Amino acid sequence: MTRFCEILLIEWRNLGRDGLTIPFLIGAQQYLFDQQKWINVKELIINIAEESKNPISIRYCFNIKDIVLEILDERALKNAGYFPNLNGKKQDNLYITKFLQDLGDDVETIASKLEDEYKERIKRCKYSIVKTVPSDYTTNEIKFITDSFKIQNS
Repeated sequence: MTRFCEILLIEWRNLGRDGLTIPFLIGAQQYLFDQQKWINVKELIINIAEESKNPISIRYCFNIKDIVLEILDERALKNAGYFPNLNGKKQDNLYITKFLQDLGDDVETIASKLEDEYKERIKRCKYSIVKTVPSDYTTNEIKFITDSFKIQNS
């Protein structure tokens, strides 16, 4: 179920960019699924830890002043961090930078805290950030989302 997230993160990285916010990823589902199939923040984070084909890092981005997810690569691993346990067991799909260690020691706690953090913003459809202010998607962002799936499906 998190494949859409990985596609967006890979295509964003292919453009030379770093990460995407959690609301950006949640809102992108409107271009792929009807709303009954949407997953929430908690499900997204847990699903990444359970089944992601590409390890993903969660870190704080100082440029936009928000948390972002990005493909975990050697550059991203330079940020000290940890792989939190999932259901009491080791996992290696979800990496949390030490800057965010106050989110918790296990995936379930982290997912719940992030769900609470973004619940209202997502409810208000503020999926993007423009100059550090939550906002609607720009035309270019919508094009990026739809083009990413065309690329991956071709």
